[in-house]
Amino acid sequence: MSRRQDPETIETIKRAGARAAYHLLRAGVESLKAVEAILDELGRARREGDTTDDEPIRQRIDLE
Repeated sequence: MSRRQDPETIETIKRAGARAAYHLLRAGVESLKAVEAILDELGRARREGDTTDDEPIRQRIDLE
């Protein structure tokens, strides 16, 4: 038995899928930002704890 799908239902599912994909992508970006924050803090702690002057200090410059 084959049931025909209502075109309105199909369109609704497409819209819902697009919205869900958008939110999943945004969540992925936020997850990457969280990992970046952790790595920045670890790097900052390492620089503050390191007192040797032999190694040049790396600076991060963010351009927007």
